[in-house]
Amino acid sequence: MEYLFVVLLAIAIPVALFIIFRPAIEDRKVRNNVKNSDVFTQHYCFVLDCDEATVIKKLSVCNIKDALKYTFDPEKLIIVFSHLNVSIEYWLYFYVVEDKTYLKVSRAKFLHDRSNIPLMINRFFIEKIGAVPVDYNYFESITSIVPGCEISFEDITKLFLSDLEGRFCIEIEFLVIGYPKYCSCWMGKMPDKNNKGKELFWYGLVPDCSEAYDYDNFKDFSTAPVFNGKSLKELWPNIRVLSIDGTEPEERLKAYI
Repeated sequence: MEYLFVVLLAIAIPVALFIIFRPAIEDRKVRNNVKNSDVFTQHYCFVLDCDEATVIKKLSVCNIKDALKYTFDPEKLIIVFSHLNVSIEYWLYFYVVEDKTYLKVSRAKFLHDRSNIPLMINRFFIEKIGAVPVDYNYFESITSIVPGCEISFEDITKLFLSDLEGRFCIEIEFLVIGYPKYCSCWMGKMPDKNNKGKELFWYGLVPDCSEAYDYDNFKDFSTAPVFNGKSLKELWPNIRVLSIDGTEPEERLKAYI
């Protein structure tokens, strides 16, 4: 009888410990998909079993059973949670890698030290859209392998402010990481034929020309919210330049700056 008691006790202790610490173990697994790039910005990453359009459709319908109260702007891809006694704004970015769709959720405009918020945000996306947390280091490794090159916003500003001497044009092909819709975009600058001595700054973002815009100065051009409610300046960390005037970006850039 005493032997049986010892055996049962030996079995019961590990089981009890697992039950007690399981939430912490699961929490740690989930938190592997979270990373802070600075004190203000926090990122979460997930792999999805559906496409971008389906996720947007699901998030556009709020439900009383949702883990967190929120509002969602399907055009700007911004979700704001208001169930935490404060409003926290997050931007959504979609990536397609090897036929799989990934979601990056980036917090902006808020600073907090509540350690349970990452778990709450993760649980919301897991329950709402069936997202599966992905280790952030793995996520960065697969989404960083994209064509094109990174150019500083300071250098691209110098390029756009260079003198065209009234007869030259600048044409830049680029893509926006996290926006499959903007995988082959164009922007540039050219003399304004209708206003001698003036220049036009332009975008051609999609092949059917439905998202083509012109501006008469670089400030308006770079801050206009033409990318689903976000501007070129806001999204610049996600911009990869594919070509400048049909040639290698880094080499051609030297001719302007």
